[in-house]
Amino acid sequence: MSFDKEAFGKRLAQLRVKAGLSQLAAGRMLDVSDKAVSKWERGASFPSMETMVKISELYHVPMSKLFEDAQVNDKRIVTMVLTGGPCAGKTSAVNWIMADMQRRGWKTIFVPETATELINAGVRREIMGTNTFQQALFNLQLAKEKQYLQIAQSMPVNKVLVVFDRGLMDGAAYVAPAQFQGILRQAGMTKVQARDHYNMVIHLVTAAKGARDHYKISNNAARSETADEAASLDDRIIEAWSGHPRLRIVGNADGFEGKMHQMLTEIANVLGEPDPVYRNRAYAQNQAKEK
Repeated sequence: MSFDKEAFGKRLAQLRVKAGLSQLAAGRMLDVSDKAVSKWERGASFPSMETMVKISELYHVPMSKLFEDAQVNDKRIVTMVLTGGPCAGKTSAVNWIMADMQRRGWKTIFVPETATELINAGVRREIMGTNTFQQALFNLQLAKEKQYLQIAQSMPVNKVLVVFDRGLMDGAAYVAPAQFQGILRQAGMTKVQARDHYNMVIHLVTAAKGARDHYKISNNAARSETADEAASLDDRIIEAWSGHPRLRIVGNADGFEGKMHQMLTEIANVLGEPDPVYRNRAYAQNQAKEK
């Protein structure tokens, strides 16, 4: 058994929300800043024992129970959003991720893109209206995440990486800020909660930015954006996820193979794993020549 700061932080956040308090209000009652509360809830820091007593009293939860909730077995479940603009290479990236994670002893669960599922099922924005479509997408995404995390928890393996093809915040790129706030409210979530409850976010930049000759829509029936539209959408998706503590943006400067290697390196760093060891000599030599 070990102590999981992130699990403890999530528990604190749940108790605060249940008490109807903002991070600022909770901080005032605990004689700390709202930034300190935010760090606790993200698992970035841990309260002092004196503050733990105050937390126990504020939320009416015995201190022993607070610690008990954070006692977990050595199993690791890491959640990751794989996002990006249209034609960014996400489909190919999945195979790269699965192969690398298998070599490292991780079980990978890949959760398909919810928007594509809806569109391929005949549920389209043009029929429902963008706002209604995005609200339905958000709710379905949330339900899928809960189910897949339960599946990951039940699997008899110690290390599980759950990869979501796009996450909750991607919807913010398609509607006005006020409308997305409405979607969050109906789900009982804040922007920070929707953004930060994943362990990491990998954004693959669309081929329309830096590899325009490779941009195409023929390989995806759910894709209709022009290259300019794809580039603009890519920017909006990055903006939607901005602020996530482990957002990594992977561009097209080194070609597609280089892009995939950079992605795997970023994932390995977040997982605390060594950098990928199978960079082939030709790739390494090409990089050296370019420098």
